[in-house]
Amino acid sequence: MKRRRTSMTIAAALLAAVPATAHAAWPGVNGRISYTQRVEAAGGVGANRNLFAMALDGTSSRLTSHPNNEEQSSWAPDGLRLAYKRLEESWILEALDGSGTTTQITNDPGSTNPFNTQPAWSPDGRALLIRSSRLHPTVRQGDILRVDVDPTSPTYKEISLVLARPGDERYPTFSPDGTRIAFRGDDDGLDLTGDEELFIADADGTNVVQLTDDAAVDSAPAWSPDGAQLAFESTRDGADHEIYVMDLASRSVTRLTDNDVHDEGPAWSPDGRYMAFTRADTRTSPGDIWVMRADGTEQRALLTTPIIEESPDWQPLPTTVGALDRYPRTACGDLSLTPGGVASIVAVKVPCPTARRVAATWEEGADAGTPPAQIEGFTCTARPHSFDQTLVECDHAGSKKGVSFVYRAAA
Repeated sequence: MKRRRTSMTIAAALLAAVPATAHAAWPGVNGRISYTQRVEAAGGVGANRNLFAMALDGTSSRLTSHPNNEEQSSWAPDGLRLAYKRLEESWILEALDGSGTTTQITNDPGSTNPFNTQPAWSPDGRALLIRSSRLHPTVRQGDILRVDVDPTSPTYKEISLVLARPGDERYPTFSPDGTRIAFRGDDDGLDLTGDEELFIADADGTNVVQLTDDAAVDSAPAWSPDGAQLAFESTRDGADHEIYVMDLASRSVTRLTDNDVHDEGPAWSPDGRYMAFTRADTRTSPGDIWVMRADGTEQRALLTTPIIEESPDWQPLPTTVGALDRYPRTACGDLSLTPGGVASIVAVKVPCPTARRVAATWEEGADAGTPPAQIEGFTCTARPHSFDQTLVECDHAGSKKGVSFVYRAAA
């Protein structure tokens, strides 16, 4: 049995060891959710897994079609590139237009049974964290590497070691301000033995702090867009995995799902209002993609099929409206999740009723074919982003006030 830490002195020391959350650059407004789906055999190609992207109304687009398994997608902060694993190496999908333009960014052809997987982007789009066994290929235990990537052309540049500990590290991810990383570590290198814990560290791998210490499986950490919380999966309340969220300042943990099925892999929406996750009857059953409010309410399935859908990640549509990197922002909700509608309204120094009114006025004009450039003192610009999505930014003259949202072109 693992020793449980109950001392208030130890808890206080751990809190002091964690630096205060720096002001994070919010990733943007909500785009589509990428996910892995099992594709049935066709045209002489065996069954495998490819990547898809889905809007909240269920509209889905296929992103990759390689005959080898493609999984574990991670959106770049520009929302236009996608890192993922193909077989046991990491790749980047460079275009979302169906051209299939890809670049391999890791390659260990001379190693025995290696892997370089679970890529996760830095907030500036210049690097990826990778879980890699290149230091321990025979036992396939992961450490954390950093791959520097040219932001203008996603080609391999340099690989450096960030963190190597005894056991197995998984699910590395940058904090939204890029100063820290979170990951899951264990001591014995064996999966699901109860010593899996959550850790954070500085971005260079120093100053490691253990966040959990229990006899459960704690895994798959995901930073909230403001950097103040970590969502994760855990067996701490039973054999099945559930989704939890930890407040990093107080270490308080809140349970978000409570059922007899398997919930894993939470991913926050860029505006912080939702989480996507995988739900399955058991750990080995085919999963489906679900979403819920960030407080665990309004859980609903986006896909329910007999085949595998798993590992969601949420596309950001980056916006700088109202100097979002310097001022607090407010998520003001959706007007419509369907084509011809506005969603993921965010505001800076603007009340939500005003932000929604600006968005509704712009939506009405867009649906009529003439989106307005001026609304209540705001100057609005729109640019197509990806799929059927248009990013709209409305800045107020002479101030740092702003409203931003995503508009989906009418069908």
